[in-house]
Amino acid sequence: MHSLNSYIHKLAVQQGWSYQLISDEILMGDVNGDDDIDINDVTCIQLHLAYIRTLSSEGVLAADVDGDGVISINDATKIQKYLVGIIKSL
Repeated sequence: MHSLNSYIHKLAVQQGWSYQLISDEILMGDVNGDDDIDINDVTCIQLHLAYIRTLSSEGVLAADVDGDGVISINDATKIQKYLVGIIKSL
């Protein structure tokens, strides 16, 4: 669960980023569920798209960062842009 005391919240405030909780337990962009948004989440999407790995139901929800209801390379790209600071929120 992400609260005002969580690592991700503190980092977001420090960096001036925003993030969206899509439930009490799922962080948008945290595809692998490790409470961090990083390149590993992008890799999970890519492996899912290549039919190498299946995402969990929580991973599917967290992966659809563009909100179009479809997991695509656009979602992976948006997370990458977030990670390098091109966009400030997912």
